[in-house]
Amino acid sequence: MTTKELRRLLSNTPVSPGSILRYELDARGMSENDLSAQVGCEFSDVSGVVRGDLAVTSEFALKLGVGAWDSCTDMAQSAGEVRSDAGT
Repeated sequence: MTTKELRRLLSNTPVSPGSILRYELDARGMSENDLSAQVGCEFSDVSGVVRGDLAVTSEFALKLGVGAWDSCTDMAQSAGEVRSDAGT
């Protein structure tokens, strides 16, 4: 991802949590499968969020909120995308 693309992600333009998660995975050299194993959730949940098919649930956000994943959770919350009634 280029600096220009990152600036767009961090601007006031709405960005999906899946886009942020994809950026974070790419920046860490991780796959969706790696993340699912690391945080203890189903691969289909991670993949669904990345694709935009699933909303970020509170359970999923809490799992991501461990350690280095706080930035994803904070950004999803600020975008109003964290919901407890959808997804996993």
